[in-house]
Amino acid sequence: MTTVAYQKSLEDRLLEQAAGPLGYRAITDGLRIGACGDADFLRRRFLAHFDAGTLADVPDDRVAVVTGFGPTNAPTLGTLSAMLATCELQRRSRLHTTIVVSDLGAWNSRNLRWQHLEEHRDRMLAFLEAIGFDTQRGVLRTHQDEANLILSGRIARFLTEQDFLANREVLDDLYRDLGVRGPQLGVMVDGLYTIADIVGPLAAGRERVVMLAGIEEHYFTELSRLLLARCDEDIPGELFASGSRVAALFLRVVPGLGGHDKMSKSIPASAVRLSEPAADIRCKIVDTGATDDGVVLRMMELASTWEPGQLAEVRHRFDARTRDRRPWLAAKREYAEHVIGFAETWGDVTR
Repeated sequence: MTTVAYQKSLEDRLLEQAAGPLGYRAITDGLRIGACGDADFLRRRFLAHFDAGTLADVPDDRVAVVTGFGPTNAPTLGTLSAMLATCELQRRSRLHTTIVVSDLGAWNSRNLRWQHLEEHRDRMLAFLEAIGFDTQRGVLRTHQDEANLILSGRIARFLTEQDFLANREVLDDLYRDLGVRGPQLGVMVDGLYTIADIVGPLAAGRERVVMLAGIEEHYFTELSRLLLARCDEDIPGELFASGSRVAALFLRVVPGLGGHDKMSKSIPASAVRLSEPAADIRCKIVDTGATDDGVVLRMMELASTWEPGQLAEVRHRFDARTRDRRPWLAAKREYAEHVIGFAETWGDVTR
């Protein structure tokens, strides 16, 4: 099975859950996220949503967007895709947006040195500003945030070890096998920080939160809903107002090179990283074999700031590559330079 075929089946499986117990829905015309009602943009960036229709029930100033990134390494093009989607949604929706760079979470859930995490945390915060995150309409922070630490301590009593075992990342076993996963207790501590990130705006008085996440992180939606339900039953109105809800937008996936399911920082062979030399980036994008052409197209569609017209042109070149490969190769060269521009920004930023 090729990477492109696996990618299609991965996204199709999530959409098939639309009628299932998780209640995911495809992006349809009429869905609005704050001021953004551009269905073409939403479908290009997001595969599905959970409960996003409820955002229309409250004023936009009662809605917040939350997402986060782990500072375990330099961004891959998969991470870049999520960063660009977040910045674009912030601009289009005009909703208050929080991005958390999860230093303490990564420290507990991954076997990495603290100095390594600090370096990547600080560079990631500066990089997000450099690529367009608006700090006038949002917050960039880490897990070393007093409100988050207090809230994570207050919610711990409502979640159990079994909750975390029943709702865990699909790549959890792979991370363990690769030796990069921390102990189960550390993974649970990371989970508490992250759930506090998600519900934090609700504790601060908002009524809706939209979580942006990858497909493999959908379990955080379930844990957050479970927490809200238990708090509403046991301590109604004390931490969260009655009727507070968590919605989610699930980002489209950048598949990995070489047949890997997903581009991952933990699987170097699968990924293009922004810390790689320009020559290596060009090699991975331009010199890939025909089996990875579909992966490169997805990179162009998701990990770029190219406009829809330019994306339509590269898709045309992709579709025609078996008749004449030269225009497609030219598009790959142009895209490699686009990525190198982001890599140069990553290398230059400081905080």
